[in-house]
Amino acid sequence: MTLFEQIKTASDIILKHENVRIISHYDADGIVAAGIMCNALLRKKIGFHVSLVKSLGSKTIDRVKNEKNSLVLFLDMGSGQIDDLEDIKSKIIIVDHHAQFRKSKILQINPHFFGINGTDEACASTLSFLLAKAMDKKNSDLVGLCVAGIVGDKQIPFKALNKEIVEEGIKNNFIKKEKGLSLGLEPFFKNSFNLTGNKRFDDSRIIMSLLKQNVKYDVIEKFFGTYYLLEYETDALTFSDVLNACGRADNEGLGLEICLNKNMFKEGLKIKEEYEKEVKKYALKLNDILKAMNHIQYFYSESSNYSGVLAGIGMAYLFDQEKPTLALSKVNNLLKVSSRGTGYLVDKGLDLANALKTSAESLGGHGGGHNIAAGATISANKDEEFLSMVDNIVGEQMK
Repeated sequence: MTLFEQIKTASDIILKHENVRIISHYDADGIVAAGIMCNALLRKKIGFHVSLVKSLGSKTIDRVKNEKNSLVLFLDMGSGQIDDLEDIKSKIIIVDHHAQFRKSKILQINPHFFGINGTDEACASTLSFLLAKAMDKKNSDLVGLCVAGIVGDKQIPFKALNKEIVEEGIKNNFIKKEKGLSLGLEPFFKNSFNLTGNKRFDDSRIIMSLLKQNVKYDVIEKFFGTYYLLEYETDALTFSDVLNACGRADNEGLGLEICLNKNMFKEGLKIKEEYEKEVKKYALKLNDILKAMNHIQYFYSESSNYSGVLAGIGMAYLFDQEKPTLALSKVNNLLKVSSRGTGYLVDKGLDLANALKTSAESLGGHGGGHNIAAGATISANKDEEFLSMVDNIVGEQMK
């Protein structure tokens, strides 16, 4: 089947059910994917129960196994945990875009099966939007949410399916593209550019300053253009930053509520403001705590909630551009790892998903994600072994 035939099959299954159990990731892409599906289900008067989780571990899977669900929809996760999910007795649909996948009896909507890159051509929000449209063409008005999810997953500049969806949104007057730079939480040091108030001049000054700091062009390119979501009266980057902040600040329920009720957006802006203050506080210490190995660089983060965004800020703007960055956080007896690369490093052969998955699994943990960004969880006392393995694998990848 083609991707769209697979989506149509999933749509037909969903429409036959009275209730749907949804498990989705707690970041901006996962929240938007869940928000799109909840809107689509509400319009069809289909009941739903949603859980937004940090990872699809054994605790969540066991919980779902013990529930009496007729249909479970996994969003932004699932393909990498297919072995465990096959034991669930409920009907399952997986809507995921990560590269760890294999064929299964479970219905999977994953772009990688169809030669579409899930790293920069289609995310969970993209696929959920297409699924919602298959359920009812009227769900085309959810395109603003979809674009916020795409931006939140850093899948910019828009390509392939993402580009088609954005162009559709612009054509149907749900989205308006404006010129200039779209700067959100990143770079966190934007106030140091001595801005004049003349946007065109200031945008040029920011670009020149970033280039002088050896920031790679593919990073700067992500800021080109502002996509204004007319229904929500804000731009896609701000909207996605709000949802991401809600998730990272353990307020993911508010993020989902914003997707269902735009009047709650102001509450989300308050969460975003506090979140950015915390991120900036940690980010100012990054250069002091960074450690380097032969092929990777890493630091220990005080909070797992901020490790991913801190790794991204450090990788993009502060650290050695020739090595990927890992952020490690110890939570109870576990080590949580977030890693970030750049398009430049990926072009040289970097595949963080493979490096983290291989290293973590050899130590009894688990990992995965994308070539440019991935995560892992292992026992807290195995950090040195893990770092050594990742360093060796990355070195082989970028020979």
